[in-house]
Amino acid sequence: MSDNITERQGLLKDIEAQFNSPGISDIKIITNDSREIYVSSFILRARSSHFQKVLQSGMKESASKEIRIEASYHVAEALFKYLYTDTLEVNPKETLEIMILADMYLLEGLKSLCESKVKHSVTIHNALDIYAWSKNCQFKDLGNYVSQFIWENFGKISKTQEFEHLLEHNLELFKELLSKLPQNAAYSY
Repeated sequence: MSDNITERQGLLKDIEAQFNSPGISDIKIITNDSREIYVSSFILRARSSHFQKVLQSGMKESASKEIRIEASYHVAEALFKYLYTDTLEVNPKETLEIMILADMYLLEGLKSLCESKVKHSVTIHNALDIYAWSKNCQFKDLGNYVSQFIWENFGKISKTQEFEHLLEHNLELFKELLSKLPQNAAYSY
């Protein structure tokens, strides 16, 4: 049994080693900062129904072997490396950006991983921003999680600069949060 695990780990490392290798890749990803990432169409097709359709559709991307992506190099690199490795190593802000791309490219596993990472990164200082972001991007599950966090920690959150900023600049968002106030909510410090 341990031989199979070792062989599988070796296979995964071999696949990861092929990531961003211009000599063996047949697709070029061009980021919004005009940098290039080299990937295999086989990996894209195997891991993403969106990219499978793009590459088999006869669209210009399939003919030119170039896919333009509206993301920074670092975010795009993390997204495509995930397709090779099933791992994601980025900061919380980049995780939010990748979550949008995962939603756009129908990568449910990646979207779920991002959502989990975002949930674990919620603090009293970023909860309001993450709530606003999730509402803006229509990530309902994440928004519900964060609104619950906000109400469970409202005593502390209400004393932050972020809360003052919300009241001064985004009263509509605060009203939206109030509509999600649980009936059994209690204000505490």
